[in-house]
Amino acid sequence: MNHAHSTSQTAVVQRECMLRLGASPEQVTRWEARLPELFRMPPVQLEARFRSLCDVLALPRPDAWRAVGGNVALLRASPERLIACTEYLMSLGVDEVPVARPRAKGSAGGLDDKSGASGKIGALVKSTSSEIPSPPSPPTFHKPSLVATPGAGIKRVARRAPSVFNLDVAGRLTPRVEYLGGVLGVRGAALAKLLVYHPTLLSTSETGMQRRLDLVRQETLLPPVPLATALRRHPQLLSYSLPRLRAHFAFFKRIGAARRAVAHLLAAQPQVWGLSVATSLQPKWWFFARELGGDDASLFALYNAYLTLSLRNRSFPRVAFVRFLDEQRGDGEGPRENESSSSAAAQPTRDAAALRTLILLAEAAFLKRLDASAELFEAFVLRLEAGQAYETWVERCKAQPAPDDAIGGGSLMGGLW
Repeated sequence: MNHAHSTSQTAVVQRECMLRLGASPEQVTRWEARLPELFRMPPVQLEARFRSLCDVLALPRPDAWRAVGGNVALLRASPERLIACTEYLMSLGVDEVPVARPRAKGSAGGLDDKSGASGKIGALVKSTSSEIPSPPSPPTFHKPSLVATPGAGIKRVARRAPSVFNLDVAGRLTPRVEYLGGVLGVRGAALAKLLVYHPTLLSTSETGMQRRLDLVRQETLLPPVPLATALRRHPQLLSYSLPRLRAHFAFFKRIGAARRAVAHLLAAQPQVWGLSVATSLQPKWWFFARELGGDDASLFALYNAYLTLSLRNRSFPRVAFVRFLDEQRGDGEGPRENESSSSAAAQPTRDAAALRTLILLAEAAFLKRLDASAELFEAFVLRLEAGQAYETWVERCKAQPAPDDAIGGGSLMGGLW
């Protein structure tokens, strides 16, 4: 009973400590269920470690709490390790990479709300020795070795991949960085930019990244140079799960794509592997085959950029708008908007190839080709959204499936506008 009471009392003190240090009530409530180990840490140690985290990484308190929520092990990492990781990343030039400043939320302060980011990592001595009662066993992190000002690059890495700062520099972080540099063929400023904009790669082991790389090589047979180029354009390929990657390659095989075609797609549009097969690629294939009369050969050779475009917000409403205009003009209702009678007469119903071309145009060129106004198009899109036209079309496709490698099957867009 006494033990249970003591544990409960510690949790209350811990909660009060977190709130005093700037955590929101919602965060604390969520962590009580999800991160019980956070509430087992002595409050004095938690406060000291949290303040050192703010100082070492020069993070505002809200950002520091978000980092802790993403990886509570940060509060178990010694300040020496935090400093070592920061030193190493700064030596690679991550703070020299231009980074857009995030919008401020709450206080901009690091240690104290009124003082802004603490600036010098050397201020760690002051932050951990004042305002905090000394713990029974004094911690060993009062003498940081680095006096520097972490910049936007370090802060971005900390916000997006906090686990990086809990890695041993010599044993894990350095080999991982060297592996990435070798596989992608980047050094210097290019490597620093990679780490700033894709820091989660550092959370994946070299073995894990190599397995992904081996799978991509096996499925595409891409030579080293174009493969490295594709990886530089979309480094996330090295962090996607193996089941996810296999699902993409299986999907392309299912619709009849040859290995060479898939390799061409990976080299040209590697970001396609970041899209969901079920909710993005499958509907796009249905639309391409049913509504645009395309086949896998034309998709991969001529229209691979189509897979990167939003079906719901671009391809679907554009094709619907073209067909709507053609129906109106073909029904003898006369010209629309700014079109002349002669231009309306010269606009027959578009064939599939013309529709595929119209989808790829910039919006201004698309509307100019149709001789239609932006206002008319926007009103039509709102009409589609209000009637849930896209959702209805998807359900029709699911109810009337055609073989994945079959072309056509008839349009299912009738009566949607």
